[in-house]
Amino acid sequence: MRRIKELKNKLMLTAVYIVFLLIFWGLKLPCIYKHFLGIECLGCGMSRAYFSVLKFDFAAAFNYHPMFWSVPIAYIFFLFDGKVFGKKCLDYAVLILIALGFLINWIAKLW
Repeated sequence: MRRIKELKNKLMLTAVYIVFLLIFWGLKLPCIYKHFLGIECLGCGMSRAYFSVLKFDFAAAFNYHPMFWSVPIAYIFFLFDGKVFGKKCLDYAVLILIALGFLINWIAKLW
């Protein structure tokens, strides 16, 4: 099994991030991009998608943000220092596909 570098720090950062998300969600703060620029950001709809996933409503989650499934994959990359599959080209290919998915979704929303 692969050893995760600085696991304690990564888990602490994850906990802080989740607390901030819950605070922002609880305060019902709007998306900064949408508020100031008038357009949705790449992640708009992601919170609603995950609340739908918690209710096992995957169809609604997909409607809110079709890339909701990619966040756990990206988190695994974060935990394992970007080395998940053992081959650099495969790791990069997965990350590029995720980035392209977000970009395509964003462009489709803007249209």
